[in-house]
Amino acid sequence: MAERITVETLKDWLNNPQVIIVDVRAPKDWEATAAKIKNARRREPVQVQDWAGELPREKKIVLYCA
Repeated sequence: MAERITVETLKDWLNNPQVIIVDVRAPKDWEATAAKIKNARRREPVQVQDWAGELPREKKIVLYCA
């Protein structure tokens, strides 16, 4: 089940090896800003069917799409 988290929660999780952050912003939005989460994995949102199965199910996955 998907849930929303706060910025403070995400900050707490940034260095947790059990958390994977996936940046799914549209390419033009991602390229237009220098604001990127350190160590986040960049993936194409329209190709989620292709890459979603590669993520380890035992870890917490955070999708970022601001």
